[in-house]
Amino acid sequence: MSNSIAVFGAGPGLGQAVARRYAREGYAVTPVGRRQDLHAEVAEKGVYVGMLYIGAAIKNSAFHAEMEKAKAAGDPVWDMPTVDPEHLAGLLWTMHGTRGQREAIYP
Repeated sequence: MSNSIAVFGAGPGLGQAVARRYAREGYAVTPVGRRQDLHAEVAEKGVYVGMLYIGAAIKNSAFHAEMEKAKAAGDPVWDMPTVDPEHLAGLLWTMHGTRGQREAIYP
């Protein structure tokens, strides 16, 4: 496999700049972010882009901690699944490694 990198938080600032720089240097870049327009812009330059849409609370994230705290306090919280970040990393790894599926939705 060629040199590759996943850029998490590939928004309009630092993440986007890092993704573009690595792409210019010949890396296969997988930007991970919420903005589809960034993915399209990078893909137009011949860079493989895999997009993962997550409809779950990611374990050990700040969002998950707040959700658990609210639930313990008896506050209403969204009814959503929880996912292990290792599982999501595995999905991204497979997408990037095979260059097959360009989009995945979890769950």
